[in-house]
This record gives sequence, structure tokens and C-alpha cells, in this order.
Amino acid sequence: MAIETAGQQKYADLTAKRIKSLQTGMIIWISLFCLALICSFSNNLLAIIVGIVAVVYAVVNTKGRKAFNSKLDKIEDKNEFYRQIVAPDVLELKEEQLLVAKDYVIVVDADVWIYDLHHMEKVEVGKQGNVKKTLFLTEPNGKRHAILSTTKGDGRQEALDQVYYRLHDRLAV
Repeated sequence: MAIETAGQQKYADLTAKRIKSLQTGMIIWISLFCLALICSFSNNLLAIIVGIVAVVYAVVNTKGRKAFNSKLDKIEDKNEFYRQIVAPDVLELKEEQLLVAKDYVIVVDADVWIYDLHHMEKVEVGKQGNVKKTLFLTEPNGKRHAILSTTKGDGRQEALDQVYYRLHDRLAV
């Protein structure tokens, strides 16, 4: 995908770490295939073992790349999505790798999660004693998606409150 708008650039910046991880995975399995080929000249058993590991790694990496590329397929109006993530009213928390736009929440951790607020019923806070709080988006069928967690004393309570109030106001409409 060629980057043509500020929104596309913003999405690319948000997902850069995941893209880099997938590219590194591809380099690893290609290197393993090369190693298997080199090993085949001297030790066939080792070549077979390394080849099997390379195939498994290639399959896992390819599935991860396809899943990542399909994230945007769920967005009905991509131009509106890109416009919203660069709008002046967007709430972006860089340390938490979280972005709250008018109709979308993007969470980046080991993977990228895009939640369409049109498909969410409410925002909830789950508490684990007085130690941990987790912010959830809940679908009408009851399925919950954790979007942000904080533990006592980690300094993220203010970020959790900001996201909660923004989403609470949006989903209360």
C-alpha cells in the first residue's frame, strides 16, 4: 500500500513496530531455508530438521502477515478511518500505544487491534482488588476487549481515566 494521506502515514507509524517484527520473521525463515540448503551438502539429518523448523516458522509468519493485512479489511470506509485518526480531536497516548478517534479505537501491543465503536455497546472498568484496573470495550453479545490496564502506582491511572471518559461519552450517545 502506497502512503498517500496523512492518515495512512499515521497508521503506518502506529503499526511500524508490528510491521518490523513481521519483516524480521520473514528474514529469519528465509535464512533458515538457506541454512537447510547449506546443511544438505554435509549433514542430511540436520538439513531436514532445520528445513522443518523453517517451514513451521514460514507458515506462522505468513499467517501473521495475512492477519495483519486483513485488519483494515474490516473497515468499511477507509478514507473516513484515515481522516479520523489524524483529526484534531483524536486522543493519542503514545506510551500506552493507544489511539481513540471518533469511531475507532486502535490498540498496538504484540498485535494491532482496531475496534469500531459502532459495534461496541459500552465501556467498562474491571477491578482486581485495589491493585489493578482494566478498561474494556464490550460488544452487544457480551464479548469484552481489554484496551488498557493500570496497576496501583504505575502512573497510568490518568491515561485510563482520559480514555474511559472519552469512550463513555461516545458510547453513551
